[in-house]
Amino acid sequence: MLAALSNLISVTFRNFSAKLAACTNHRQSLLTVSLLPSMIHASRLTKTYGDPVSGVKAIDGLNLKIESGQRVALLGRSGSGKTTLLNILAGLDRPTSGELIAAGKSLFELSPAEIAHYRMTCVGVVFQSFQLIAHRTAMQNVELPLILAGMNAANRKQRVNECLERVGIDHRRTHTPTQMSGGEQQRVAIARAITAKPPLLLADEPTGNLDSQTADKVTQLILDVVAENNSTLVLITHDRELADTCATRTIHMQDGRLISDEVNVEARS
Repeated sequence: MLAALSNLISVTFRNFSAKLAACTNHRQSLLTVSLLPSMIHASRLTKTYGDPVSGVKAIDGLNLKIESGQRVALLGRSGSGKTTLLNILAGLDRPTSGELIAAGKSLFELSPAEIAHYRMTCVGVVFQSFQLIAHRTAMQNVELPLILAGMNAANRKQRVNECLERVGIDHRRTHTPTQMSGGEQQRVAIARAITAKPPLLLADEPTGNLDSQTADKVTQLILDVVAENNSTLVLITHDRELADTCATRTIHMQDGRLISDEVNVEARS
């Protein structure tokens, strides 16, 4: 009788311990998820051009949080501040005041050399006007960020070939921008933006200079590379249709401020 009771107590204790361990692991898992850093966290961010008091406020006390892996569209008219915000996130411009953390780095605290390293390793940018160097071939344009990052020639060649093949433009590797169509130039620009597999991809009106058929292909390409690299996408546009297609979240900007924040459940995957 005592042996049976002892055995029952032992089994009960083991079951209780297993359930306790499972609960603890679940709780720790939830805690880990909740502590994952945001890709972008801006607080009271401002950007003023000219005099701090009477100058133009392109960004006016902006608060923004974007989680890792999100696809976010910043929608607004010309002059709303969306391109200024993109330039700040890209490390191309400095805010006037506030706090900004992007890809785990406090951009306010970075030296010029550290900002340059942030641009090379943490962020890729796709511009509306492509921003390719006219006298360089597609391969040389894509290779440039890797040269600046100090990658050796053999690894550079391999990575450039991978990126050109990924965007379907490897047959144009020896062509200069003037020898390529707008869609081909934008594919080269995307290849350049993803050479370092950046955690943050910024796209400023990436289809603005393209016809509708080419624009649709470029849009899908951007979505594909974002998914493959598990990147966070911030898309700058005034095109509501493009925002609805690309982004799972749409933020409207006006006069340097966020005026609405919407979830888009019908975005293309």
